[in-house]
Amino acid sequence: MGKKTKGVACFLVLSFLSLLLTAACSENKGRQDKGAGQAKTDAAGGMQAGGYLRGRVVQTVDAAGYTYVLLDRGGGAQLWVAMPAAKVSIGDNVSIIPGVEMRNFTSNTLKRTFDRIIFSPGMASSAAAANEAAGHMQLSEAQFGGRPHGQMDKKDVHVVKAEGPNGYTIAEIYAKRTALSGSAVAVKGSVVKVSTGIMGKNWIHIQDGSGAQDKGDFDLTVTSQDLPKVGDVVVARGKLTADKDFGAGYRYQAIIEDASIKKD
Repeated sequence: MGKKTKGVACFLVLSFLSLLLTAACSENKGRQDKGAGQAKTDAAGGMQAGGYLRGRVVQTVDAAGYTYVLLDRGGGAQLWVAMPAAKVSIGDNVSIIPGVEMRNFTSNTLKRTFDRIIFSPGMASSAAAANEAAGHMQLSEAQFGGRPHGQMDKKDVHVVKAEGPNGYTIAEIYAKRTALSGSAVAVKGSVVKVSTGIMGKNWIHIQDGSGAQDKGDFDLTVTSQDLPKVGDVVVARGKLTADKDFGAGYRYQAIIEDASIKKD
């Protein structure tokens, strides 16, 4: 864990976090459910004067778009913190924005379980983006334990499939995601949720009426520099990635990254 490991696929989502995020997952006492754990706001134990997590970096590792650092906070106290990829070195004294505390969190990428870890929006210098980023951190609630779209509801929308050979319904995207992974696709749908400015991207959820709530194949996440509004009917074009694990519980069966989004 003391060596940086590079070339491991993000995020996180994430970015694409209010400064103290209230987020809760279902309790998973006594089990490790593919990255699941107990989440709670780090209301006191992780913070120091000024509201930041401060300490000297004694270990660091990059994985899945996150930088994991072990902070020596003095007096023998140490704390693991994960944040969107950042340049830190062993020996650095850092200040990190507080975030969500996870107990018994298992990282599939690192193949280890942390007794306690804080998922932060980033270094203290990133504070300006923390409030917007909080919106997307809430998406992690939907991903803990592999429960896709656990916080999303299937909307009563009916949108026809995008035209052309690369056009697919959202249900088709999920059904064919393995074969289509890495390919250019076009999906037409209604925007049902937007989280802005997270890790330099906008995170958009679209639905077209296909798929089913119980199967989790009704809602598709798209990242883009474009910024549609909730309720817009749009066509998203970009490369599909199947079974993307960003770490920190951000797992997507299918996601279109860096898409162009045009209002229909």
